[in-house]
Formats: sequence, structure tokens, C-alpha cells
Amino acid sequence: MKGETQSLHLQKMMQAQKHHPEYTLVLAPIEVKRKSLKHLHKGELLLLGLDRLELYLQNAEKICAKVRLYSRNNIVKLQIELLQEMPAYTNNSKKYENILCTFGTVQSRTLEKGHTIEISLADIQVVTLFWEEKKQASGLLVNVEDEIAIEITEVYNGKSGQR
Repeated sequence: MKGETQSLHLQKMMQAQKHHPEYTLVLAPIEVKRKSLKHLHKGELLLLGLDRLELYLQNAEKICAKVRLYSRNNIVKLQIELLQEMPAYTNNSKKYENILCTFGTVQSRTLEKGHTIEISLADIQVVTLFWEEKKQASGLLVNVEDEIAIEITEVYNGKSGQR
């Protein structure tokens, strides 16, 4: 009996450990007027000004790599196109706010050009928007007149990060 509980405990500990470094899958940083963000509500469209997805891997406060999304045999993969180190936030304006649009985290054992990472299609549909270092809204990627946009599905209270 004691051996079974120890093995179950060890198994839970091993599952909790991360085996590969984690990176956040993000869109290119965008800037939006602060005034517009105060009046952001459910159902609103946030145009990104992109005609195709530009995805990056971010580690802490730096963007590490540019990745390309492709599908092969009904499996969605990310391929690292370019290794680059650049700050995630570059704007210091009082009128504009930097918005970080994230799709979640991915694990990759190596970070080198040409390496592929398998993800699920559901991972790249729901977007979480952060600004002022807080989770402020979430949405879905949509296509509006051949331009990529985010349809806001939920807006959180700006003070506590809750609904």
C-alpha cells in the first residue's frame, strides 16, 4: 500500500515537471489608442492591419523567433523561420498602448531555424489580449475584407483582471 502511494506521488511530481523550455506564441506587437481601449466591449472588431499571420515565440520580455504556420496531413505545425532577439514592447507613447496578443504556450526542446513544433488548430483560434501587464480581454481570430482582425468575445475589469 505504501509503495503504491509513493509511486503515484512520484508520477504526479514527474508530470508536473516541464521537460522542454516553454515559449509564448504571440502575434506581432500592436499599438492601439488608449481611448479606444477604455471603450472596448464584447463583439467589437480590432483590426490588426495584417493580411497574413505573423507569429512569434516570446520568452519572458523578449521575442526570440519568428515562426511560420503550416499544415501537413491535417496536422498544424509551426516552423521557426528566423531567430531574433527583440523587445516585446517598443512604444513609450502616452496616446498609444502596446497590446500583447497571445495564443498560449508551446514547448520546444530546441530553438533553431527550421525546427518544427506541432500544435493543435484550437490553439490558434482563441486570442488573449494583455496590456498594462494584465489580462484585459479575449477574442477570436477572424478575417474581415482580407484583413486579419480579432473579434472581442470577453472584456475583463481593468482593475482586477476579472470579469
